[in-house]
Amino acid sequence: MVMRMHWVLIVLLSALVTACSSMPGSGLFRSGHGIGVVEATIGEPRFFRGDGQFTVETGVTVQVQDSVITGPNDRIRLRMIDGTRITLGGGSEFVFHVYSFVQPSPIARMSFSQGTLRIDIDRFTERQGARFEVATPLADIRVRGADFWAGGLFKDNQLDLVLLGEGVVTVTNGYGNVEIVEATHGTTVNFGAAPINPEPWPPEEIEDVTASISMRELPSE
Repeated sequence: MVMRMHWVLIVLLSALVTACSSMPGSGLFRSGHGIGVVEATIGEPRFFRGDGQFTVETGVTVQVQDSVITGPNDRIRLRMIDGTRITLGGGSEFVFHVYSFVQPSPIARMSFSQGTLRIDIDRFTERQGARFEVATPLADIRVRGADFWAGGLFKDNQLDLVLLGEGVVTVTNGYGNVEIVEATHGTTVNFGAAPINPEPWPPEEIEDVTASISMRELPSE
């Protein structure tokens, strides 16, 4: 009887550890079990991790220092430990440098060098002192509770960014900064110049940017 109870306790403890390790915001998830998970993919997006690389599928854990690379027809959507969703379109390169959802002062630092990106922040910036930052070659992006798109879709060597929902996005470089607070308003950053003042984007451009990170299957060529 004692032996049977012993094994029952082991099974229960094992189940509890497994459940906690996958719970968004849980201590175990933060402390070495990953910072997110691959929620959906199209094509064959890859992770560069350490000295190697591999094609990822739904359910793969995201870790700090992972580089995410997508081919021209690939897509990938990640769900982070706080519920934030990050979607990358074709031809994208994105790196997780820090993603800590612990108190005090949660901080996320990432870099995005090319392609198209959508970030829909969930609970991250609700916490006191939280910082959510994305560095790009042309400007740094700081976000407070926003759903936004960024990328180089309309012209080479420029960064476009548009706020798709509620929130605040600040775009800064060595020449100036702007703050976007109205949905469907966006900015453009060109090399060697300050971000332009936010202005409303026409519906057709909003449709283009959302299509660039759509998770619907792409038509075969």
